[in-house]
Amino acid sequence: MQKFQRVESVIPMSRNEFRKAVIAAGGTKKDADNAYRDVGKQETWKNDEYVCQINRDANHAFGPTLVGGMFELTIRRVDRGAEHDWRKVQQIKNELIGEENEAVELYPAESRLRDSANQFWLYGFNDPKVRFPFGMFGRVVNDKSFTNSKQRKFGEEL
Repeated sequence: MQKFQRVESVIPMSRNEFRKAVIAAGGTKKDADNAYRDVGKQETWKNDEYVCQINRDANHAFGPTLVGGMFELTIRRVDRGAEHDWRKVQQIKNELIGEENEAVELYPAESRLRDSANQFWLYGFNDPKVRFPFGMFGRVVNDKSFTNSKQRKFGEEL
């Protein structure tokens, strides 16, 4: 996987065309205008396989005591394929956000579902010292197969 390069917004259509596409998919004019505006405020990164967008000021409910706020990282394949490779996603998060920043992938309630572009969302803390109060404690990493699992050897092309 090549290194990411910062690029301009990836909306390949005019605002009016974007509006029509969102409305055709069941959204409203207001939804379309908000999304079009929000994309313009995000960082967009692209490589040979993925297009990623970062909002470093994501909405959250942790309140004003959260140091540094949160980010929202959206990831999709350039070819719009459905592959979801954990190591690649970890590498993307490390390269674009930081190796010590934590992130979670959200599988939302159906009432908050967004599923129109074969992409997924990671949310995390901008401050690499802030940790989620759940998850793994300590580091366990190897490239040996465990029982019937299939694990790539470290150093193999991602």
